[in-house]
Amino acid sequence: MLKRVSYLSYKNGDMNLAIKYFMQWSEISNSYVPHLYMSYCYENLYKETQKNKFLEKAVKEAKLAKLISGNEDKDIEKQLDDLKDYIDL
Repeated sequence: MLKRVSYLSYKNGDMNLAIKYFMQWSEISNSYVPHLYMSYCYENLYKETQKNKFLEKAVKEAKLAKLISGNEDKDIEKQLDDLKDYIDL
C-alpha cells in the first residue's frame, strides 16, 4: 500500500506527501526504489523553491539508491547525471 500511495502522491505533484510515504517504504524495505523516487521529489522541490537543502537531499538519496542497488539501475545514473546540471558531484 505504501508503494501505491507514495507513487500516486508523486504523480499528483504532492512531493512532500510522496516523500513522507517513500520514507516509510524505505524504512521497511531494502529496495533502492523509494530512495530514487525521493531524489526525484527533492529535485522537484528544488526546482520550485531554489533552496539548496532540497538539492543536497536529492543527491544524497540518489547516491543511497546507487549504493543499495549495486549499480544495477540505469535510472539512478541518469538521475545523478541530471543533478550534475545543478551541482558539481
